[in-house]
Amino acid sequence: ATSFCTEINNTYVSQWDPSAPNKWSKEISTANQTGSIGVLQLGTVTTNSPIANFAANRYFTLGTDRPFLNNPLPVKLISFSANKTGNMSSIVTWELADVCMEATQFTIEKSIDGKTFQSYATQAGNPNSRNYFYNDTKLGKGTTWYRLKITEADGKITYSKVVALINDTKGLLITSLMPNPVTGSAVVTVSAARSLVADTQVVNVSGTIVRQWRSAVAEGSNQLTIDMSALPAGVYHLVLQTADSKAVYRLVKQ
Repeated sequence: ATSFCTEINNTYVSQWDPSAPNKWSKEISTANQTGSIGVLQLGTVTTNSPIANFAANRYFTLGTDRPFLNNPLPVKLISFSANKTGNMSSIVTWELADVCMEATQFTIEKSIDGKTFQSYATQAGNPNSRNYFYNDTKLGKGTTWYRLKITEADGKITYSKVVALINDTKGLLITSLMPNPVTGSAVVTVSAARSLVADTQVVNVSGTIVRQWRSAVAEGSNQLTIDMSALPAGVYHLVLQTADSKAVYRLVKQ
């Protein structure tokens, strides 16, 4: 009920085909408007077109061939990160899958404990760009957690993952692992006070190391990929360790 467009009759089902010239298809679709919020239209979009093999890397979304300002679609966040730019400053950046309406609001929230967040700065949507940044000139000592609150034009609120910056001479922190549970690979977000090489281990509930390798980690926020596809289902711990720091994160393999 909180997904929207402004011209539902010009919205269609789109299928990703990596072998096709245009990649994203325009399936023959039927729209049914069930409500509205101001100029925003709610409803369903259905296609009876044959669906390709789901196992062949096929994905589905809603698309439109109308200009963005005529028919904006819901906001989708691709990335969110934070990196130090000085002893007391950082830059927070985020990227969207597409441009958004000016009525969209992006609120940067900060925390000093990773639990209680407070609004710090707000930016309006930009219909001409997918990329955003904010310079934080009040980065405190120790660890600062950031997250992004997205308020769409219809009032729908979503949050980004949490990222952290360690403004210190040492320290290592795992802030998120997605997806969790994991079936194949997962992306781990790691924050480090300085560039380092960490001994990385996957440990089962019996305390046995089932996988281990070394990971290069840069100062600031990092994204590492771990492959869990060869491991049996169960509960594991991901451990990153250096001479002076250690980070542990619980994950489930399905």
